[in-house]
Amino acid sequence: MGTLPRVRLLADPGERAAGDFTPAFMTASSMAALNMGVYYVLAALADWRAFFRWTVPFRLLTCTVFVAAAAGGRAPDVFVGVGAWEAAGAAATAAALLRERRRGAGRLRSADRSVSADGPHTTDGPESAPRR
Repeated sequence: MGTLPRVRLLADPGERAAGDFTPAFMTASSMAALNMGVYYVLAALADWRAFFRWTVPFRLLTCTVFVAAAAGGRAPDVFVGVGAWEAAGAAATAAALLRERRRGAGRLRSADRSVSADGPHTTDGPESAPRR
């Protein structure tokens, strides 16, 4: 049995052309991606829906930039897949926000019907009736 050839994704620093900062770019991009993941988790834990609303247009912008870069020859064709991923993420986020808004609006409408001049009324029992 033979051994598999070693695959190198990045050239050694001594093999790079002057001004080739690919490893620095990879490090910066990786750190930015990690930070964005943390931002998403913290926004979800804080139930900060505005953050998620803001991501929809910016993810669509990212899609546009990546697709345009691939179409214009400034990036490899596989960048279209990155753009498609961002568009799918924007669509999923928008759909979830819309679903939550509709579900929340339904709860608000039913809650509005249970409020009278005496205050809120529920059917949980006598202890939930307004005190006079």
